[in-house]
Amino acid sequence: MNDNDDFSFASDADFKFDCDVGDQGDCQAKLEALEGKVAQMEKQANQELNADQQKYSKMKADCDSKTGQTEAAQKALNKAQQAFSQQQTQCSGIKQSREPAFCKAGKEMQVKCGFESSYLELLEAQKVDEADRIQEWQSTSAMKCLLGKYADGSMGEVAGSDDLQACSGGELGFERLNLRSDDFKGFANTQNQKCYNGPVQFFNGQTWKVYKGQYTKESFAPSLSLAGTSPFPFCGAAVGEQNIGGLGGGPLGAPQAQFADGSVLHEIGETQCDGVTWATVPTKKVGAVDDKLVMGSTLATWGCERLKDTDNFGQLVVNGKAYAVVSCGM
Repeated sequence: MNDNDDFSFASDADFKFDCDVGDQGDCQAKLEALEGKVAQMEKQANQELNADQQKYSKMKADCDSKTGQTEAAQKALNKAQQAFSQQQTQCSGIKQSREPAFCKAGKEMQVKCGFESSYLELLEAQKVDEADRIQEWQSTSAMKCLLGKYADGSMGEVAGSDDLQACSGGELGFERLNLRSDDFKGFANTQNQKCYNGPVQFFNGQTWKVYKGQYTKESFAPSLSLAGTSPFPFCGAAVGEQNIGGLGGGPLGAPQAQFADGSVLHEIGETQCDGVTWATVPTKKVGAVDDKLVMGSTLATWGCERLKDTDNFGQLVVNGKAYAVVSCGM
């Protein structure tokens, strides 16, 4: 606005005054003519001044309006950035616990399905034995009945057909084998997932995909394996003695990392961040940078404090060069 608040006026009128005082009325006429020129110049100056003032007022009002809009937009941007930062922190925490929760659920499913399989195998094996037991129970019940009739004198020395008829087909006198079918049905229905190898859907069957700052949803249904140590492909084997230095020959290394599309790389170089031990950070080694990852500034420029504030970062080693990797969807 400072470039538009100055006003200037210039007139090309000729104000030279020259009259003949010896000529009656000449000077008065020329003076009146001069005063008319001055009045006309003043009128023109006022008109131009008013026009400039109106133009300035309109520009100032427009400027004030746009300044207000800019301030409102900046506040909205700050609020959105704060909300994004909070969501990113929340997302980071959820991501840290999500896959372990999936793997735990997969392990529990393996155990559950193992029990179901054992029960069904036992049930199948007991079918023949159960038929034999029923036959034995029926024979024993009939013999008990005949002995009772003989003892109370209602039967002669030799059992007749009527006696045999009376002592057959009655109650066994023993409880049948309790197969606990109702208990089994209740146990089998404790989880929605049926016992089979194949895709498993969690919640709504979708996950977030981040690519170059764009968030989209895609299908997520990892394949469950009921056999083996890893129920899902992303579940690593448990750390045992063989993974710990001095207790089996293998050093304890950082866990293998997986990075979401759109994750940002910050070259580590010689930068040392207090409280960060890179040897224990989830790390992935590759021969080239995936084009779905984004190259950012160096870690020295980006800052260790910002890295630690994310609480969700990993390490990518590309042909010996290390990068810190930051992503909400790691």
